[in-house]
Amino acid sequence: MKQSAANPATAPLSEPVPVVLPSKPIKLEIPAAVAYVSVARLVVGAVASSDSRLSESRREDLKIAVSEACTNAVHAAPDDGEPHRVVVSLEFTPDSFVVDVADEGGGFDPETANDSPLLDDEKMAAEGGFGIPLMRVLSDQTEFKTRNTGTTVRLVFYRPALEVD
Repeated sequence: MKQSAANPATAPLSEPVPVVLPSKPIKLEIPAAVAYVSVARLVVGAVASSDSRLSESRREDLKIAVSEACTNAVHAAPDDGEPHRVVVSLEFTPDSFVVDVADEGGGFDPETANDSPLLDDEKMAAEGGFGIPLMRVLSDQTEFKTRNTGTTVRLVFYRPALEVD
């Protein structure tokens, strides 16, 4: 009987099945509501887990940073009775995993945002205000693009080089 050559569904379990990372950006659009932040975190975590170059701890950092960015985006949505959305874009580059989180808020100046150290006594006594410092600590690069119609947060996580035996 002839065995199927490269069909992953019929390959013996002992043979690793190669994972092909997405070659184009993936976009997820969620309603600007706190209940959907976990959906974004789960999707980003699932996509990131397809990359063997990102360690489990880096994937956890990524999920926390994305949760913070999405939570800020939800809170930035105008309170005008209209439905608003948050758009999460994911992309693998040769050297990094990039996540953009865009909102429809009025924008803000990231330079004037409360960006005190995470363990600052005043911050520890307050509720909230950890999002931007957490994003900056957990990601390799954090960028903000602000416009009148919203803000896009870019979180970049470097992918370690492949080890060659």
